[in-house]
Amino acid sequence: MLRIGRLVFVGLSQRTNREALSQLRGVLRAFDYEVQSVDVRDCLHLKSACSYIGNDTILINRSWIDAERLRGFQLLDVPGEEPAAANALLLKDVVIIPASFPKTRALLEQRGFRVRTIDLSELQKAEAGVTCTSLIFNHETMHASSIRSPI
Repeated sequence: MLRIGRLVFVGLSQRTNREALSQLRGVLRAFDYEVQSVDVRDCLHLKSACSYIGNDTILINRSWIDAERLRGFQLLDVPGEEPAAANALLLKDVVIIPASFPKTRALLEQRGFRVRTIDLSELQKAEAGVTCTSLIFNHETMHASSIRSPI
C-alpha cells in the first residue's frame, strides 16, 4: 500500500488480489479514504516499484507497475541501472534510500530533495527496502495511556 493523503494505492500482485482490494476499500471508505489499484509486475510489492517522496512527486520504476494509475503526480524515474531504487521512505522532509543507489541519490539531490542513505545490502538480497524495514509512529498522537501491556 502507498498512502498519499486520503488516497491509498494498493498493488495487485501475486500477494494481493481484487478480493483483498475490495475488502480494504470497504473498510477504508468509512474513514473517507479513496482506494485505487495498481497492477504490479516483476516485483513483490507496490513500494518496490514506487514511493511518495513529497512535493507531489512519486519516485518510480515504470517497468514494474502500471504508472497510468499514478497520473496527477509528478513521476520521477529511477535510473535504469538502479531498478530497485524506487523503494524510498519519506520522513518529514528527508527521503531515505539505500546507500547502494548513488545515481538515484544524485537525481534526488539535483531536484532539491534532502536525502539520507542507509546500508541495506543484506536485506536487499530478498527485495527488502527502506519501507519494508520501517515502522513510523507519530509521537504527537501516541499517549502512554493508549499503550497497553500484553500481560
